Amino acid sequence: MIRSGIKASPGNVLFFFDFSGAEVRTSVCTHKDPNMIKYITDPTTDMHRDTGMDIFLLSLEEVTKDIRFYAKNQWVFAQFYGSYWKDCGENLWLECIERLNLPTKTGKPLKDHLKEHGIETKAQFLNHCKKVEEIFWGKRFKVYAEWKKEINSEYQRRGYIETFFGFRFQGYMDRKQASNYIVQGQSFHILLWCILQIAKVARKEKWKSEMVGQIHDELIFDAPPEEVPRIAEVVKDIVHNQLREAFDWVIVPFEVEFSITPIGGSWYEKRDYVG
Repeated sequence: MIRSGIKASPGNVLFFFDFSGAEVRTSVCTHKDPNMIKYITDPTTDMHRDTGMDIFLLSLEEVTKDIRFYAKNQWVFAQFYGSYWKDCGENLWLECIERLNLPTKTGKPLKDHLKEHGIETKAQFLNHCKKVEEIFWGKRFKVYAEWKKEINSEYQRRGYIETFFGFRFQGYMDRKQASNYIVQGQSFHILLWCILQIAKVARKEKWKSEMVGQIHDELIFDAPPEEVPRIAEVVKDIVHNQLREAFDWVIVPFEVEFSITPIGGSWYEKRDYVG
C-alpha cells in the first residue's frame, strides 16, 4: 500500500539504481579475505548456495532458489552481522522445516531429506548447525573471522575505529558493533560519494531528472523517460570505473542494478531495467 502511493511526476518514471551486495563488497575491501574475494569475482562460485549445501546436506544440484534465499538471509548475512549457530538454526528450522518444509530441486521435502542423514529433531539440527558454523568461520572465511578479532582489539586499545574515509566511531560499542559499523559506515559513504558524482554530472548537463529518495543502498530518480539511458550510463561509469580510480582501497568491483516504473507509475510497479 505504501509503495503504491509513491508515484512519478506526470509524464515521468521513477528510476532506481541499487548497489548489488554493497556491504559484502565493502567488507572485502576491509578484511581482504581471499576466499570471499574469489566468491565476488568468480561468477561460477556462490557463497549462499554453498552454505545452503552445508546447512541442509545437499548436493549442488539439489539447492533450489528458496533454499539459497534462506541460507543467504538467515545464515550468511546473519553470521556476517554477528549472529551465531543457535539463533540461525532456530530460525532456519522454524521457516524451512516446520513452516514451509521446503522441497529440494528433485521434490523431496527437507524434513525427509535430513531424516535420511540422521537429523530428525530440532536439537539434532542445531547441533549440526554448530558444525556448519565451524566450517563457515573456521574454513570458508577464516581471514574475515580473524579480522573481526583484530578490529575489536584495535577498538579496545584506541577507543575508536576509523573508516577509510577518515570517519571515526567511538564511545561504547559491543563486539558486533565494532566490526559492523566500519563496514556499514564505509558502504554508506561509498553511496554518498557516488551520489555527489552523479549530482555534478546532472548539474553540468542540466538534467530535468531529480534525485528524490535514498533507501538503504538504493537511489531513486524522478525522471523524464528520455533521460533514463543517460542516467544509467553515468551511474555505471561512476560505480564500475570512477569508484576504483578514486580509492585505491577498493579492491573488488562494485555492481549496480536498475529498475523502473511505467510512466506515471508507482514504486510498487517497478520492474527490472536492462536497457
